[in-house]
Amino acid sequence: MSLEINPNDELIFQGTCSEVCNANLNLINHGTDRLAFKIKTACEYHRIKPYKGFIDLEEAVDVQVTCKPQANVDSQQVDKQNRLVIKYFVVPKTYNDDVDTFWKEYGTQTDEIQQVILQCRFVSIPTTPALPAIPKPPASTSAKNTIVQQNSANPTQPILKPAIQYPSIRPYVLPSQVPQQTVIQQSWLDTWDYDLSESYTPKKSRFMSFFRRNKKSVRTRTIPTKTPLIPPRTVSIPPRIIPNPLVTVPMFYTSSETSESDEDDQSNIKIRRGNLISTNTDVIVISRTSAYLLESVLQAAGQSVRDDYDMKLSRDPNASLISVRTRDKLLAKRVYFVSCQLSSDPVQMDLSIKNLITDAMKRASNDGYQSIAFPAIGCGLAGCSSSFVAKTMVEEIYNQLKTYSLSILFVIEVGKDDIFDQFTRAIKSIPQVEESDTEMKQILVDVGNSVVIVEKGDILQQTTDVIVGTTTSNRLKKSMLEAAGDEIQSAYEHEYQRDPNRNLISVPGGQLSVHQIYFFKWEPSRNLALLRKSYMELISTVLQHVITDGFTSIALPIIGCGEYSYSTSQVAKMMLADVKNQLTNSDISLIVKFIIRHEQKNIYDVFRDQMSIFSDVTDAATLDWLDHGTVALTHSIVGFNFSLPSTWECGRDGQNSFTLDVSSDEYNEVLGKFQPTMVGSYSKIMRIERIQNERCYLQFKIHRQGLREELKIDTEKVLFHGCPEQASRSIIKHGFNRNFAGVNGTLYGFGVYFSSNAMYSHSYATPNAVGERRMFLARVLIGKSCLGHASQKTLPDGYHSTTDGSHIFVTYHDAQAYAEYLIVYQ
Repeated sequence: MSLEINPNDELIFQGTCSEVCNANLNLINHGTDRLAFKIKTACEYHRIKPYKGFIDLEEAVDVQVTCKPQANVDSQQVDKQNRLVIKYFVVPKTYNDDVDTFWKEYGTQTDEIQQVILQCRFVSIPTTPALPAIPKPPASTSAKNTIVQQNSANPTQPILKPAIQYPSIRPYVLPSQVPQQTVIQQSWLDTWDYDLSESYTPKKSRFMSFFRRNKKSVRTRTIPTKTPLIPPRTVSIPPRIIPNPLVTVPMFYTSSETSESDEDDQSNIKIRRGNLISTNTDVIVISRTSAYLLESVLQAAGQSVRDDYDMKLSRDPNASLISVRTRDKLLAKRVYFVSCQLSSDPVQMDLSIKNLITDAMKRASNDGYQSIAFPAIGCGLAGCSSSFVAKTMVEEIYNQLKTYSLSILFVIEVGKDDIFDQFTRAIKSIPQVEESDTEMKQILVDVGNSVVIVEKGDILQQTTDVIVGTTTSNRLKKSMLEAAGDEIQSAYEHEYQRDPNRNLISVPGGQLSVHQIYFFKWEPSRNLALLRKSYMELISTVLQHVITDGFTSIALPIIGCGEYSYSTSQVAKMMLADVKNQLTNSDISLIVKFIIRHEQKNIYDVFRDQMSIFSDVTDAATLDWLDHGTVALTHSIVGFNFSLPSTWECGRDGQNSFTLDVSSDEYNEVLGKFQPTMVGSYSKIMRIERIQNERCYLQFKIHRQGLREELKIDTEKVLFHGCPEQASRSIIKHGFNRNFAGVNGTLYGFGVYFSSNAMYSHSYATPNAVGERRMFLARVLIGKSCLGHASQKTLPDGYHSTTDGSHIFVTYHDAQAYAEYLIVYQ
């Protein structure tokens, strides 16, 4: 682990601690592992951008440290506090989540964390030499001339520097403690934490235009603060017209031009003829199976990029995505080298294309990029059908755009008119996301004395008393604070600095049409049990604050389905059930709204479906419904526990398999069952996946309980089942249904075969094109078993399976076995 820090001892600020000054810090990863870093300071006057992140191999991060003016501070105290602590840590190879989650999960491993302390030092800038006396200009009332006159009278000051006396910024006070029409004064100095080299923002525009307009040196704004107890409204508050900063509706554009300069085009998906290497997007995607395109990119990018790629590939030859910085050798900032398993099997090809698109778009979004370019993958020497590739890529990108806000560009090689036409048709065939005037945009359900509403809309346009954001969702928090105004941003920063660990920060609505904004410290987690607890704390905390503050309505966004890509179904179940539990049997009357953006039709549909079930669930059945989502089962089986395993994670919609961490106890437990009879029969474990199929798992649990009641004993065994790759995909999705009867032989009956001997199942685990085999570790309900024979298709009365009398067991019921883990090996 080698991190080069420049400078490595002192950070020099050009100026004094009584004025705004900046310093730059450079971090370079010279090691063999990806690193995570975090920079902390004990000084409240420092602002660090970025203060945490990931650094890939042989890559660098530029950090800007800004120091706010410190008045009346002892110089010794300044030297003591103005220090930076840089912490860094090796990122596990299998880790794919964001940096915030990483530090929460691994930040307590103090033995592995390295740290470097830098002392901050201030160096005074030499003063400008005195200038010759300038004749005093005629008197003028303009602000600009006044400033020049003042500076001319004091030649020790630079001529054009405004001689402004900065007014003190009044400390923020909660609305209930200040009278109506409080005037908050701020000087232009409150923009010290904005880097003028960054992109244009409205606030920055106001700051820079200060010198161009005849304005007073102090900006004064009157904000009518709202009291917590709301008087009856006689006139509804019209929503303010605020541009939606969130994800736009996917739109489509096609062009036969090779030019890259369509600046007026605001569509999300474009297609152009041209060269992918010269594409001016943040990221370009290259399939590692495309030898010609791969070599062309590496040759154009230069030896340093080739060396980076070779090094990362040698470290993990099976990596689904290798990210390499172009070092300004290409117009793109990054190249994503993705793995694509080309196959003549359309099912396998479809899955491979969808996986690489999901991986690329998720990585680009997590890396903070805004645009990504794809080639037509598989349409070259691989000879895949261009219509199939076009349809699959366009549909999957369209689905992912509902989660990730990116601009997509398809680059088709010049002369490949048939491929260009196929992609054009595929794009045009995607239905536009447009609402009809008759489409239902709001669903209401009565819960006790309250109302729960699911509504399409913009969280920033709400007129409820309160809207909710989270401190962990940077996009949502930023958009809310920017829309609320500068003063509210300052209020939030003030409250956050007072106690960064508090679970809820409350600030006024400012320019929004709400009374208050609650920012909750929500803790995301891939563990389903921890995630459920996190949602429960979120809902209970914000509702209790609404009641305590005397408010009657609240609007919440859908948290977790965007940045973290959690299953929409699971999120809907947890958020709705927690609201129901809080409002049922309560005398309080509240309006609770869930706001879903207009373009997120799939999320709205899921919440709508869950609301229709939710409205019929009795109070006693709520928790069972949350666990399994089927109300009828609650009434048919008394005392049944529908809870899911505590090890299960929350993944994206439709995700049924999750790769285990090689260092986890779960991984080693599965490996310990596999190895004893497989010694010498395999060379490498590629991965072990946990199967999370809720429907199949619950059917298995119901069948298990029925057998226990019938036999009064537990007959569950952990057995192996080997199969080809194509069969494994079907088992993951549908379970061991009767379609697999007789596939692995009929010697002991016409059913699904399992064995306690992994070596026996190994003979049925047919390798794929790259030599990978697949074997399931399954939970199997043996019940009462009898010796089987080849002609047996049904069981005698009172029996549940057949056997060879040793290690082979044959089942005859769809729910009699559950595929718990998939072992992929060579």
